[in-house]
Amino acid sequence: MTRRDVKIEIFYDFTEAAIAKRAETCANAGPAAKPVFDALRTTVGEQGNFAPERLPVCDALESALQLASAGPAPIPELAAALNNLSPRLQWKRRNSSSPDGTNFYDGHANALVAGPGGLEERDDVWIKFLDRKGKLTVGYGSPGCIGPELGFGNVAGRPQRGG
Repeated sequence: MTRRDVKIEIFYDFTEAAIAKRAETCANAGPAAKPVFDALRTTVGEQGNFAPERLPVCDALESALQLASAGPAPIPELAAALNNLSPRLQWKRRNSSSPDGTNFYDGHANALVAGPGGLEERDDVWIKFLDRKGKLTVGYGSPGCIGPELGFGNVAGRPQRGG
């Protein structure tokens, strides 16, 4: 059996804990995430084969993670786990983004840890909740709820917005 990279495992553990904490205020978060984490616990995907890549917005990552380290548990631990993975990630813009003169294009980036093109190649991790079912990928989430990525995105954007 293939063993998972310990840094990825730690990231998964704290991501699951953060989503479980979010489920206290968003009833959809836990049920939507459960099949994902069940699949991640059941099998280990192959190591992704790509070159790490950074975008200009990644320069704000260090200060965002520093701010997150002062948050309530498990956010500081999740921030540390992301910091450990960050140099290995391939940061990309959304496929639908375009340089249209707004700050969105240069102010946002996405990276996959688990999934097609992620640090751990997966095609078996799906989200199924209510009438939605789809592969775990950037931009897929629970209807009417926003997960930890919104808070991280707001924190990461503060240096870009001047506070």
